[in-house]
Amino acid sequence: MEIVAIHGEQLEKSQKNSPEDFFNRSEVRYVDKGKEHKLNVVYVAYFDSKMSECTPFNEDVVYESDGVTFAMKDVFALIALIKKPEYKHRQRVYVSEWEEYKDYLDHMNWTEIEHVCSVLAAKETYVIESTLSFLQA
Repeated sequence: MEIVAIHGEQLEKSQKNSPEDFFNRSEVRYVDKGKEHKLNVVYVAYFDSKMSECTPFNEDVVYESDGVTFAMKDVFALIALIKKPEYKHRQRVYVSEWEEYKDYLDHMNWTEIEHVCSVLAAKETYVIESTLSFLQA
């Protein structure tokens, strides 16, 4: 699987009474077996403010170098795809529970995630041969 791009954003209200601004959308674009795919993960934005409980990061920034910054909302869909390879067959996933969000982040090899970010920041693609290198006990 070849990671082409990652991106995240906080959703904006489409209507005055819409709760959309309480959610983040994280997207990963990747090529698998010669075909490009996209996975969107929508989750409660508040969870990012608690990420220090399950990651080594004290703020929303996961990677920063040479003016390029990747926040949790940028990498979360990539992490979901790594943790659950069966998501290759899905286009959209919703995470509405803190425990589910936390489960994605637990036992993640953050050095490897930062390496992916550095490669993507250089406008290159990243090939994942095995997701095992992203997981730690």
